[in-house]
Amino acid sequence: MRTSSPSLESEWDPSPDRPKRTRRLNLALLLLLAFGAYAATTARAAQSIARIWDEETLSAIRLDKPNPPVHARNLFGLSAAIYDAWAAYDPVAVGYAYRGKHSATDVAAARREAISYAAYRVLKER
Repeated sequence: MRTSSPSLESEWDPSPDRPKRTRRLNLALLLLLAFGAYAATTARAAQSIARIWDEETLSAIRLDKPNPPVHARNLFGLSAAIYDAWAAYDPVAVGYAYRGKHSATDVAAARREAISYAAYRVLKER
């Protein structure tokens, strides 16, 4: 004669609505994944041009053999070039190596272009 505790039987519910719960769980996971993908795409779109170039540099470092002094020097050179490109369009900021000033009707677009050009040139030479 088999005896079992009533509490175990009440916890395990082999009811026919179990597939409904599984579907709900799958739907919730799918929605969570979709929201995560949307949030990651939105975050990427909201990143500054300097952040995008920094990420590209870090990706290149990951592909190269480990050499911390060289990578640190390259990251500093990139950061200084990006700052100089940004400072060129700011009336108060003083650049690290380049101290010239520029003006543009669309300063944000001019800064993005200058930062991209500076970062590309630094990375191309390294």
